[in-house]
Amino acid sequence: MTKAIRETGVKSRQESAFSNINALSLQKTRADVKLPVIREKMISVEKKIPSSYQMVLFKSRNEVRPLGEVKADRPFILHEELMDWLCEEFDKFGIDFKLHKNQLHQGKFALFQQYLFNYDIGTPDRQKISPLVFIKNSFVGGSAFELHFGTFRYICTNGAIHTEKELSHITANSNNWKSLRQNGLIGTFERAFAAYKNVSGFFRTLHDMSFTDKFEKLFSPGLLPIGLRKQVLASLELSEDIIVNIDTPKKKVKVKSRYLKEENLVQIRDTISVTGNLSMWDVYNRFTSYTSNQLASGSGILNASRHIDHAFSVLAERKKSEKVKK
Repeated sequence: MTKAIRETGVKSRQESAFSNINALSLQKTRADVKLPVIREKMISVEKKIPSSYQMVLFKSRNEVRPLGEVKADRPFILHEELMDWLCEEFDKFGIDFKLHKNQLHQGKFALFQQYLFNYDIGTPDRQKISPLVFIKNSFVGGSAFELHFGTFRYICTNGAIHTEKELSHITANSNNWKSLRQNGLIGTFERAFAAYKNVSGFFRTLHDMSFTDKFEKLFSPGLLPIGLRKQVLASLELSEDIIVNIDTPKKKVKVKSRYLKEENLVQIRDTISVTGNLSMWDVYNRFTSYTSNQLASGSGILNASRHIDHAFSVLAERKKSEKVKK
């Protein structure tokens, strides 16, 4: 661990908000995510030779359930073994961490976790923020293992994903999983934690940016899915920072935003009036509050968080506008 990272980590331990966040038991969680999942070889019916695919099965005493077919060379990473490896790597890195969230998808048993690290990231409003690492591990569908770097805002328990070059996510596949296991994560984490200073700069840029100036580009069609936009517009409407000017089926409704359609947002200045004096930092936190506290599924949180980071990075001129991959 570099000297700069080590010194900042020490400072963050002094009366840190980190100590007030409840941690999930690593031992209990490990037991909870240990599942009777196996992979079996498949035989080609026509040629009677081993297939290039394998079947993933949930196989307990009372149940055998097929979860799906995967390429035979896809990494097969059991959840409990992944937890063991991650915690070993985190311990080597030397900054205190906690397991903040844990979720098992009921259908395919994909694992979603969040690990919080005791390390201070500079903010424009002096509200404490620390690194949050998002983990996904799945037996079928998508990547076998993903790791995303993000942040956690203590005051409102918001989590966010960041995609700086040095914070680019890790994806395990048939080509790199063996070397990833051998080389470990320390080098990646050192580069990522050093790059959090760029995230602090991103936050300051948003804090100095007027919502009124960027409102049209953010909420018009193009940067974000309409569902995400409508959720935050509803929040802004309830706090009386915007007024929505559309006809609704009912004469009196508390939130008109729920009735918005994409065509209403093409000429958005005709539909919505901005009344509040907000910064883009305020609005960014509305978005991350929704994804962190309203979305239930881990995959939904990851997908929405990537969209949000991309949209606000475009507005802050950190990257060009392009379609976000799910």
